[in-house]
Amino acid sequence: MKLIYDLKATQTISGTFVYTGNCYLLDDQYNITIITNMDQIEELKAEMELTHNRIECLDCKNKIFSNTTHDLKHCSCGNCWVDGGLSYSRWGTKERSSGVLLKLIYSTPLKED
Repeated sequence: MKLIYDLKATQTISGTFVYTGNCYLLDDQYNITIITNMDQIEELKAEMELTHNRIECLDCKNKIFSNTTHDLKHCSCGNCWVDGGLSYSRWGTKERSSGVLLKLIYSTPLKED
C-alpha cells in the first residue's frame, strides 16, 4: 500500500503555504482512493515509510531529490530546497518563489517472514 502526496505548494503574501492537488492511497491491487481528511492521512503516514522525497521548482523546473538524511539540495535558481532523504521530508522556498510541486510517497514496510 502507498500513500502518495501529489501537491502544488504556493506561498501567499503573508508567508503561509496554500496546497492544491491530491493525496491518495494506492492499495496492492492498484485501486486508488482520494483522501481529503488530514487526520486520516497523518494516521496512515505514521504506519508507513517514506520511499520517495522529491520536489519540482515552479521557477526553473528542476526536479530535485533528497537521497539521504541531511542531504540538503537546492534547485539551480536557488528558489527552493529539499532535505531529509528517506528519514523525513523537509522543504522550503524563498519568499518570491512561484512554489513547488511535491511528490512524496509513503509505503507500507515489507513484512519479514
